[in-house]
Amino acid sequence: TNREDGKVDIVRLVFQGKTISNEGEILIRDLLSSSSYPSQTIQELYNNRYRRIKTGPSPLFRIVKGGAALRKVINGGDLVLENGWYRFQDIENTQGSLEVDWLCLEGKKEWTLTGFLHAKATALSLESLINKGKTIFDYAALKTDTLENQPKAELTIGSGSSTLGTLVNHSILTLAGSPTLKVDILHNSQGTIQSRTDLRLLLLDPDQKPQTDTFFRGPTVWAKVKDKKYEIYPGTLKVKNDLLLEMDPWLHVAESLYKFGSQWQCEGTVRLYSDLFRADKPLTYPGSVYVKVRDFQNEAHPLVFRALEVETETFRLGKSNDQLALIETKADSKKPYADTSLNIKVTKGDLDSRYGQLLSQGSLTLTSLAGDVLVGESLGQTKQKPAWESGCYITHPYHTANGSFLASQGNMTLTGRN
Repeated sequence: TNREDGKVDIVRLVFQGKTISNEGEILIRDLLSSSSYPSQTIQELYNNRYRRIKTGPSPLFRIVKGGAALRKVINGGDLVLENGWYRFQDIENTQGSLEVDWLCLEGKKEWTLTGFLHAKATALSLESLINKGKTIFDYAALKTDTLENQPKAELTIGSGSSTLGTLVNHSILTLAGSPTLKVDILHNSQGTIQSRTDLRLLLLDPDQKPQTDTFFRGPTVWAKVKDKKYEIYPGTLKVKNDLLLEMDPWLHVAESLYKFGSQWQCEGTVRLYSDLFRADKPLTYPGSVYVKVRDFQNEAHPLVFRALEVETETFRLGKSNDQLALIETKADSKKPYADTSLNIKVTKGDLDSRYGQLLSQGSLTLTSLAGDVLVGESLGQTKQKPAWESGCYITHPYHTANGSFLASQGNMTLTGRN
C-alpha cells in the first residue's frame, strides 16, 4: 500500500503478493519473473484516491518493463504499463487513464471499455466489444461478433486487420493509418467514420477481389455484400484526401451519391467504381467526382458537379430529341479556385451525346478510343422563306437542331476513332 504522498521507485521486483494499492506514485523499472513465478500475477490493483476530497496530482502506477496478469484493476489515476504483455480479466477505468504496450482481455467474451485507453497493440477474440470512452489502438487484430462505438465515445485504430460481425458506430471512428475492417453488417447512420488520409469503402461480395487493390494501400472498411437484400448505412464519411467507393456489380454508384453524398465530407475526390451508373433523378454534388464503370447512362436529368471525370466502356446521354440530359461542372463558392474540368473517356463504342448537353466551367475533354464523339441530331429539313438572289427568289432548306450542345469556359478537346 502506498499512501497519497508516497513515492516508490523499484529497480527490480518479483511480486509474490496479492494486492497493490496506490494513492501516490509507484515506479517499477523491471517486473521480473522467477522459476516460482514465471508469469507475474497481480490479483488486485487499485490505482485510485479514496479521500472524499481529491486534490493534487492523480495517482501514478508505472511498469517500465515486464508484463503481468492482472485479475482485477480499479484505476482512477494514471496507469502506464510498458514493454510487455498485460492480460486483464476485469478493469474499471471510467475515471482513469490507461496506457499499455500489448493489451489482452481475458476471462469473459463481452467487454466494455471506459475512460482513456491507449494500447500500442492488441489481438482480441470476443463476442462483443463496446467502447464508451476514448480508446486508441495503434495496432489491432480484432475478431468480434459485435463492435459498438457508443454516443460521445471515440475509437481510433492505426493499423491491423480485423474481422467483425456487426460494426455499429454512433460517434467518431478514426482510421488513423492503414487498418482494414471486414464487416458483415455496417451501421454508421448516426456516426462518423473519418480518415486523416484517404479512405476506401468496399461494398463487395467477400469472395470478390477489389480492383482498387492494385494501387490502394490506405484504410479500408469492407462491408461484405452477400445478396440484394443487404441494407447499406455508410453514413457520414470525413476524409482528408480521396474517398474510394467500390461496389458490387448490382449496386449502382449513382444511388450512393443520391442517398449519402450529402453526408460525405471529402477534401479530395470521390472515386466511384462499379458496373453501372444510372441517373434516375437530378443530382447536385459540390465536389470532385471520378466514375469508373462499364456503362454510364443518363436519360433525362441534370447532373451537376464541381468537377467530373468519367471512364466507361459505353456512354449515353439523353434519350430522344424530346428528352435531353445535362452534365455540368461549375465552381463551388467555398472553393472558387478549385478544378472545374469535365472529362469523359469511352473505351468501347461511341461517346453518344446526340441528346445531351455538356457544359463545363473549366476545360472540356471528350475521348472515344474505339468510336466517334456524337453531339446533336437533326430534327429534319425545314424550308425558310424565299430570298431574292441574282434576280429571282430562291428557297434554301436547312436542318433544325435538337438543342444538344457542348460549351466550355476553358479549353475544349474532342478525340474520336478517326
